[in-house]
Amino acid sequence: MNPADFIPHRHPFLLVDKLLTLEAGISASGVKKWSKDDPIFQGHFPGEPVVPGVLLLEALAQVGAAAVLAQAEYKGRKAFLAKIEEAHFLRVVRPEEEVILKTTVRSLKAGFGEGLGEALVGDEIVVKGKIIFKVV
Repeated sequence: MNPADFIPHRHPFLLVDKLLTLEAGISASGVKKWSKDDPIFQGHFPGEPVVPGVLLLEALAQVGAAAVLAQAEYKGRKAFLAKIEEAHFLRVVRPEEEVILKTTVRSLKAGFGEGLGEALVGDEIVVKGKIIFKVV
């Protein structure tokens, strides 16, 4: 599934290549693979490219936003990141590694919600955290 069918993000800030699963209002998963030629790696870090942790968290938020905005009552709206809690970066992610992004919506009331996300390379969790958002 194309994430751009559910969320308003576009290149260069659409950080999900493809949605793998989507249960409206419940959860979503997707995949992202940064190319070694991506301009971000010219400065992060020269000679030792690493995917910025903040981009991994944003990618998890985008997957979660797809799950929320797939619901009929939120179609066409935007989900704004409000807060990240309990973020843990367990290892660096390098270009060309395929990152599986999984976010579960834990709550959504009066437009505010919370999701739990984790990013994996293979079977290894590389980033996890709680994502707080507001739908407008």
